[in-house]
Amino acid sequence: MPSIGEVTPWWALLDEWRNQVRGPRLRQTLALFYDDSGFRTLFQECPASLSGHHAELGGLLKHTCEVAAIGRRIAEVCGADIDLVLAGVLLHDVGKTESYRWNGCFEMTTAGSLMGHIVLGALMLDRKLERQGSPPCSAEERTILHHLILSHHGKLEFGAPVLPMTLEAEVIHYADNASAKARSMADALNTPANFPEGRSVSSRGIWELDRRRVYRGSSDWGTETTQ
Repeated sequence: MPSIGEVTPWWALLDEWRNQVRGPRLRQTLALFYDDSGFRTLFQECPASLSGHHAELGGLLKHTCEVAAIGRRIAEVCGADIDLVLAGVLLHDVGKTESYRWNGCFEMTTAGSLMGHIVLGALMLDRKLERQGSPPCSAEERTILHHLILSHHGKLEFGAPVLPMTLEAEVIHYADNASAKARSMADALNTPANFPEGRSVSSRGIWELDRRRVYRGSSDWGTETTQ
């Protein structure tokens, strides 16, 4: 089965960023997932999709790192709360660990089929918080995190139960989409079957890229001469 390979560098990135979160309640809420060894095992094995972007063992971990890197940079540029963006990124796809199975093949679970990973992620957050004698975040803070999970697909027709209503939700949506589309583009360009007879333009539209055709021509843009 396809795999991202060694997961340690990806975890090192995520854990470094997570440890920089300033708000203790936000850090503690994230720790309910990311300090749980059982969750970490599932997360580092789970694909990010069944047949689209990052459809490989560990794809979810790699995709999450990409979204975090993109989202943090956008947050710096546009003045969003970087810690809240990171928290939303870390939570946005946790539901995929219950939506997918990957024992021998990638397929949807019953819960994934009936509810989808977005709703499952929100429910997972609720379960984690309700198991605590004293939840680390307030009811209002829980709702804010719910919104980041529920809105990250950006549009109702793309499966988002609600549209982004905060700056951080908007950043997460575009960062998520950037990671997914860029990976799909890279995969399409690196698939020889898309370019029969050495063509520079694909012979068909790529489903993961909204059925667009892709171009893989290149140039060295000239060579610098040295005296």
